[in-house]
Amino acid sequence: MNKFVFATILMALGTVFAQGQNHTQVPQKSVTPPADFPNFIINNYGNIGEGHIFMHTQLSPSVSYIYIIDNWGNIIYYGLGQGRDFRKINECQLSFFDIYKEKHFIMDHEYNLVDSLTCGNGYSSNFHDVYFKENGNALLICNDEVFQDSIRIEPYDLIEVIERGYYVQEVDINTKEVLFEWSSWDNYDYSDSKHGVSKSFYVDFIHSNSVWETMDGNILLSSKRLDQITKINTVDSSIIWRLGGNNSDFELIGDTAGFCSQHSVSELSNGHILMFDNATYTGNAPRGIEYELDLDLMTATVVWEQANDLVEDSPNRGNIQKLDNGNYFISWGGVGSDEPNVTEYDTLGNKVMELYIDSASNASRYTYRAYRSVWNEMDFLYCYDFIKNGVGSDDYFFTNYPNPFESSTTISFNNNTKGMVSLTLTDMNGRLIKVLHSGDMPAGVQQVLIDGNGLASGMYILSLDLNGVKSSRKIFKD
Repeated sequence: MNKFVFATILMALGTVFAQGQNHTQVPQKSVTPPADFPNFIINNYGNIGEGHIFMHTQLSPSVSYIYIIDNWGNIIYYGLGQGRDFRKINECQLSFFDIYKEKHFIMDHEYNLVDSLTCGNGYSSNFHDVYFKENGNALLICNDEVFQDSIRIEPYDLIEVIERGYYVQEVDINTKEVLFEWSSWDNYDYSDSKHGVSKSFYVDFIHSNSVWETMDGNILLSSKRLDQITKINTVDSSIIWRLGGNNSDFELIGDTAGFCSQHSVSELSNGHILMFDNATYTGNAPRGIEYELDLDLMTATVVWEQANDLVEDSPNRGNIQKLDNGNYFISWGGVGSDEPNVTEYDTLGNKVMELYIDSASNASRYTYRAYRSVWNEMDFLYCYDFIKNGVGSDDYFFTNYPNPFESSTTISFNNNTKGMVSLTLTDMNGRLIKVLHSGDMPAGVQQVLIDGNGLASGMYILSLDLNGVKSSRKIFKD
């Protein structure tokens, strides 16, 4: 299980130079990041949006930093592991995808791993995206790789290949139950591929890379190699419409070249479609673009677009986010050594912030996506698992540290009145593993140690009953 460290440093003149001790895989607090942490150059020009910047930088194919920085480059948090697509879920939780474990991990406000999420029904999770719904469920992109003896993809006959299809699932985060499933096998075929299929032993002519819930409860799915955004009906799994690609239902207005190899899609509150267009194969520069859809005339009209004169090419990665103040926050993805990684624009197209990962630093400049989100570490008291049912006191809390743990972890909770306390440990199937306490306890903060020796690695449920008031939390054994 990946461990995370905390760091805070001061920065002057808009540039961070990361120096300090070598990183270890043991949780620790530090005032300086490790020596291989990336250096930033941040230029602030105007009315920037509210919040911090969430990013990841890849050092090697197997090692990445995830981190939160402010607008001047001060480091709020960083962690070393195999994480990417680091983002805020809500006021108390963050998430990232572990590329080797093939899971989305959820962190609490103290940067502890508290849950994980993966596709159901035997499919592996795709790292590209996840959408956390307000009802507590999540939309996942899932991989399905199938061996084919032979397939015909004009003009080739391919023998003994692996073909990748995709599923979109809605998963209950708590129970892990699959509530909805949509299959690319039933909805796409080779003719949908805008650029053809190469003659290869591995066939991925779809390459889905972004998912979003629409205001009417349906789903947008971006598929890079189809140059297409598909709107999926969550009632009957039919395709409502297709935007872009070979079989588009829309006429593009004000966009002669069209988008190509896009890497993120979202629906705005006004119903517009926002995407990051990598513009591969078009000869144009990558851009952020916003379309207004007319579902009567079936037109998609460009109402805003923005390229960067400093970014010539971005063959992959990247995303765009529209902020509450109307600004557009763009991560440029796979950019060159002297090109900006992130730019923020106002509605008039003026740059208000530009961030570079210094090419002279030891770190790679690979950034998958970046986000701007409000994250106030000084206002997290309400994020604890308060037990208020019939108690009405914020003095009741229930947590454990460290989480994840190796040899042991300490459970802490506040018993507001003397009385009967039950504390149990079960596996994810509800089987009892240990009774940690059963009997009277005095009032006040209590601590119980869990000895991890003999526990298999994985996730467990702690269940606490304080005089009939119940709560539970997930813990991880490394």
